[in-house]
Amino acid sequence: MGDATNNKKILQNIKMPEQSNDYRVVVFGAGGVGKSSLVLRFIKGTFRESYIPTIEDTYRQVISCNKNICTLQITDTTGSHQFPAMQRLSITKGHAFILVYSVCSKQSLEELKPIWSLIRELKGDEISQIPVMLVGNKCDEPEELREVTNIEGQTEAATWGISFMETSAKENHNVTELFQELLNMEKNRNVSLQLDGKNKKKKEKKMLKEKAKEEKLLKEKKEKAKQQAKEKEKQTAKEAKEAKKKEEPKDKAANGTNAKGGKDKDKDGAAGAAAGAEGEASGTLKEKCKVM
Repeated sequence: MGDATNNKKILQNIKMPEQSNDYRVVVFGAGGVGKSSLVLRFIKGTFRESYIPTIEDTYRQVISCNKNICTLQITDTTGSHQFPAMQRLSITKGHAFILVYSVCSKQSLEELKPIWSLIRELKGDEISQIPVMLVGNKCDEPEELREVTNIEGQTEAATWGISFMETSAKENHNVTELFQELLNMEKNRNVSLQLDGKNKKKKEKKMLKEKAKEEKLLKEKKEKAKQQAKEKEKQTAKEAKEAKKKEEPKDKAANGTNAKGGKDKDKDGAAGAAAGAEGEASGTLKEKCKVM
């Protein structure tokens, strides 16, 4: 029994080896501040107007780490406090953190304070080596809607001992800069959004290959559509020809009637001409008799 307990304790103390090809960034913030919008704008270049609450999503992008390819893994966390275990796990596994509030909500800035305290608690002495950025999102909103000024955001970040930046996911302002600056703050390894040397060429080659594939598919799609249009045109012509054939017997019948009528008229015309000629001859004879 004692050996089993000791073995259990040993297993609990063994730390799983870190995956060197993963660099994990965790994004925290209250619901509706634009965490998902920032991540989606950075990863996909898109912006979503509607608000859809997030439980937890993970996005990945290839980046450069110590001149090698590695995966930037971005965890977009829930805006509520319903999943404290998930929150603690994300902090434990995270290499860098983005704390997001809305410049239109002072309350959203206040809600970051306990999260920052938990990060410091779980990371302990490592915290000074960990990149953390306080981010005031929605800076595109009109001044009259602001509840937190740029100066107030900077002051709060300075108090916490972390970096600060204002962003707009909607206007794509400072989004890429945010992630690049965060990676620049990493002290334990050289991490960059830009791929170097061979890795960059490999990525470009892959992108060109994918583009060629897409163009080929598009060409095939166009050819198929062209073929379908031709087939449809042939079918329409065939149907028109068949319809014309059906109408021909009716036209022939009508033409026959007209021809018969024409013949009768020709006969009447000939008879009339003959009668006229006979009358003219008779008149001429009478005139001759009078002269005599």
